[in-house]
Amino acid sequence: GDAIILTKPIGTGLIFAADMRGRAKARWLEESIYYMTQSNKEAAEILGTHQASSCTDVTGFGLVGHLLEILNASKVRAKLCADSVPMLEGSAHCADSGIFSSLYPSNLQQCHSVENLAEARLKPAWPLLFDPQTSGGLLASVSSEKSVIVLKELHEAGYAKATVIGHVTEPSDRPEKLVVV
Repeated sequence: GDAIILTKPIGTGLIFAADMRGRAKARWLEESIYYMTQSNKEAAEILGTHQASSCTDVTGFGLVGHLLEILNASKVRAKLCADSVPMLEGSAHCADSGIFSSLYPSNLQQCHSVENLAEARLKPAWPLLFDPQTSGGLLASVSSEKSVIVLKELHEAGYAKATVIGHVTEPSDRPEKLVVV
């Protein structure tokens, strides 16, 4: 199936929640601001050139929320590789410290859509999958055959942390379930 690509790291909600509590390091904020101010325009053009079959920006609903929107609209299921999701420096530390944004609890309700919930919750990236983003990256699906060239072009365009984070697994009349590995 198609490769699922994320163009920017996640974690802005966690980093800024920590900042509001006076617990964020300056370098965490600097990296967050760098990615928040990086335009998605060139990434969208690259994805369009390679016929992305779906594309959305990752914002307030978090990565899982936006991925579920794509899956439902496309009537497919997917496997998300949590260990492949790029994260901002310090974001995992914030989650481990129990620092979350105010939108996090409502986003976490999407966990009912994760088919292998008990296993998925053990992943270090688990809390970040529900973190609301400000000016997040693009989440897109492209044919697996094109994913290497798409990533090469994204990296050359300055999207250094763009990566494949999963794959479409099958068509489905009930795409509301997601597997997190």
